[in-house]
Amino acid sequence: MCGITAVVALDGRRIPKELIQKMTDAIAHRGPDAEGFYHHPGLALGHRRLSVIDLSDKGNQPMPYKNLRIVYNGEIYNFKEIRQELKAVGYAFSSETDTEVVLAAYDFWGEDCVAHFNGMWAFVIYDQANNRLFASRDRFGIKPFYWRKSAHFFAMVSEPKQLTYLPDWHPKLNKKRAFDFLSLGYHLHTRETLFDDVFALPAGSNLIFDLSEKTYRINRYYDLSKVETINNITFEQAVFKFRELFEDAVRLRMISDVKVGSALSGGLDSSSIVCEMTELGHSVETVSACFSQDGYDERPWMDAVVKKTGVTSHQTFPDLNNFIQELDQMTWFHDEPIVWPALYTQYQVFR
Repeated sequence: MCGITAVVALDGRRIPKELIQKMTDAIAHRGPDAEGFYHHPGLALGHRRLSVIDLSDKGNQPMPYKNLRIVYNGEIYNFKEIRQELKAVGYAFSSETDTEVVLAAYDFWGEDCVAHFNGMWAFVIYDQANNRLFASRDRFGIKPFYWRKSAHFFAMVSEPKQLTYLPDWHPKLNKKRAFDFLSLGYHLHTRETLFDDVFALPAGSNLIFDLSEKTYRINRYYDLSKVETINNITFEQAVFKFRELFEDAVRLRMISDVKVGSALSGGLDSSSIVCEMTELGHSVETVSACFSQDGYDERPWMDAVVKKTGVTSHQTFPDLNNFIQELDQMTWFHDEPIVWPALYTQYQVFR
């Protein structure tokens, strides 16, 4: 993962370098490999990079392309196919990154570029020629994207904690969302957050900010309920189609210039993914959470997958005492309410 920062000064003043530095430093854990900044009167961009595709400095951000600049968190799985399509109409590329493909796609298709992407993303593009920012979040909201508008700033970030460095930040509880969470367990069911003036960009949405007028609009480009479904097929045909889509999804996600692994819980989802990864011929390492209590431990199923596939297995053992000691740090990283204790298990696996 990477981390992004974009701040507009609504009065046009130059944004202090130390402000964008602090906001971007707050998400250093999202991108340990590189950092970068771009400053323009009334606008500042910051980025923390986790290198996955094209590990060279050519992948550092904010990345320029013609009159565009981008800060981007995510991966476009079909970027190689899109790059070939754009090359066919005259585009040239200086890196092997998917970031540069996103920029070229926006240059060619404009806002409709997202319809061509298969992946997960949260990005902000500074379009200097049109004096606007084009921001987008992937279809299912896998990548985080938060924004805040105050009297002085319009800010877009990967994590709400970055907003606390803004000089006009005054945290105020969103009581309606707090009630939903505490009484009903509802969370992330609206664009509102527990902060009164902090919003999540909805999944499958674009945000366009006009730097001249200092106005913005949010457009939804994807709605699952409106996606065409396949009807009148047999069960066997459905199984074949699902297998075809599943294999393709795993294949695309294996494109990487660094080692690729997988979480393995012993459940159907992760077991199927790990088996497919090895069937595609990849050397795979897995990480699993294990427990001493038989009622919670899934090692028999994990071991069956490991034996079947020959993957290298790593195990972690979450402990209640450590959970209490690490709760504050985990909450700081998560930046949202912790809905269930199982989140600590995931925290241990990914750490």
